[in-house]
Amino acid sequence: MRLSLPAASRSRTQYQWQVNGSNAVACIQAVIPYLIEKAPQAALVLEYRSWPVGSAKRRSIERELKRLKRTNYE
Repeated sequence: MRLSLPAASRSRTQYQWQVNGSNAVACIQAVIPYLIEKAPQAALVLEYRSWPVGSAKRRSIERELKRLKRTNYE
């Protein structure tokens, strides 16, 4: 886990951690019922892993994940 302290007083503290491969799938499956904002992204990641590397469907999912990553906190 990595802690990133805010550079500006208006910024939020960030906590970051990562898992990879089959551990990521197990982790997403365990937490997806509790996700609110990130649930659509988590579902797409699970679908993404089911398609062959380099497939058109994977590229489509990558574009959708990038679109969903944009969040407005106003």
